[in-house]
Amino acid sequence: TMFHVFYAGIAVFATPVAAFAVWSVWIRLRATGHARLALAAVLLAIGQMEFGIGLGIIRLQVFGPGDYAPIPISLLDAVERLPPDAKIAYACNPLEEIGFFWDPRLLSINAHTGRRVVPMCFQAEAFGYLNGTARSLEVASPQFAWAPQRTLYPNSQARPSSAVVAAFMKEHGISYIFEDKAHRNSLVSDAIPVMTSGDAQILRVP
Repeated sequence: TMFHVFYAGIAVFATPVAAFAVWSVWIRLRATGHARLALAAVLLAIGQMEFGIGLGIIRLQVFGPGDYAPIPISLLDAVERLPPDAKIAYACNPLEEIGFFWDPRLLSINAHTGRRVVPMCFQAEAFGYLNGTARSLEVASPQFAWAPQRTLYPNSQARPSSAVVAAFMKEHGISYIFEDKAHRNSLVSDAIPVMTSGDAQILRVP
């Protein structure tokens, strides 16, 4: 997502610039006879960069796929053979969809197959991951206000019936469901498995 592009820009462009700046300061201080000050400045800069790199990696892990099991290539190939306009839903949890709701956590399915994936759950405010504030399942993410799914999941306790979810999916052209260990199908109870690979499968909404 654009979040990763932002950090990639920092890693590719800002890091070499910062390293060159530190080296320049080191050379100038050494040239003026301030060897100890030069060493202190370099150590301080290295410590700051190490601290920043550590925090950056933590943020990337939070916004990444986490510890999800890899999706089998055979299943991705099968998804790619679905109609070009096929949409695939999955049952998520309130604190899973951290970014914008239109950039779902399972975006990799869309990236590899060109078939859109749709998260189906209440999205709680998750920016506490970034600013250190307490996270609550009772507070909705600001981006969730624009998600059509909000009619089904107005709060974290919402458990719409299978019939209601199926009607919503049909109304929005969503015909398939992705299921694995982390995303068990709790959407449409009578969905029909059409592709299976290991613990993952694609189901079709009748």
